[in-house]
Amino acid sequence: MRSRFLMIASLILLGIGVIGVLYLKASSLKDAKPSEMPAAVVLPVEKEYIIWTAKRDIGIGESVSREDLRLEKIAEADAFELGIKQDVEINFVDGMVARKPILALKPVLPEHIISPNQEGYFNLIIEPGFVPVSFSIPKERLLGGLIEAGSAVDLLVLTSSSQNLTSGPKIRDLSSVSISPLFFGVKVLQVKKPKPASKDVKEKLTKSAEPQPEPKDVTLILQLTRKQVAKLTIAQKIAQVEVHLSNGETSAFELSADAGDILSDYKSVRELRARSETIQ
Repeated sequence: MRSRFLMIASLILLGIGVIGVLYLKASSLKDAKPSEMPAAVVLPVEKEYIIWTAKRDIGIGESVSREDLRLEKIAEADAFELGIKQDVEINFVDGMVARKPILALKPVLPEHIISPNQEGYFNLIIEPGFVPVSFSIPKERLLGGLIEAGSAVDLLVLTSSSQNLTSGPKIRDLSSVSISPLFFGVKVLQVKKPKPASKDVKEKLTKSAEPQPEPKDVTLILQLTRKQVAKLTIAQKIAQVEVHLSNGETSAFELSADAGDILSDYKSVRELRARSETIQ
């Protein structure tokens, strides 16, 4: 009986001890400062980059527009695998084409695309059987509206049966002057406009005793057949060539004219002199 009493007393004392330990531990945690609390583990957020991907397969020389691409986010590790270390930016302009084959759902980088103002652009859009021909012309002979890569133009020639009009702008015999179409619907592959002089160049020209005017010629890369190249070569030697923006509907008759269409009552007066004659 006595041993049972001692056992019960021991259990009661042990319980009281355990409760005391637990109470002290709880009190110490409650009184602990926030700085002493264990810090939560923060997982690092993986960086992402924005890229462009193709919605469809695009072949070399095919047009590329914003509608053909979509924006996507990829993880930094995947971007590094593709050689990308920042967001991919593409400046969209009219006439852009693919410089390299582009596969659907694959990333599209700026070097995959070429714009009309970049070198080598016309080599990608020229049609089989044609050759690119560089043709420079003063801006005042470009008529009919804005001419850019992809435009169709008509080439006209101002001729005279009594003089070569390429020798100078002065026309001696008005009765022999006429203008007629040389080519219809020629495709413009590229337009190279004169670049304005830099600030340093302008300052040098201003200080120079004889400042030189900035170039005013515009260079067109035309898509021509071999026969058209031969005709244009002759035309440039004997006539003044003009370029008109084509509407695809104008006839040769509408593009032809002579001095009589402008001066309907024109009559030349010939002044005869020794070994010469002058038209007034």
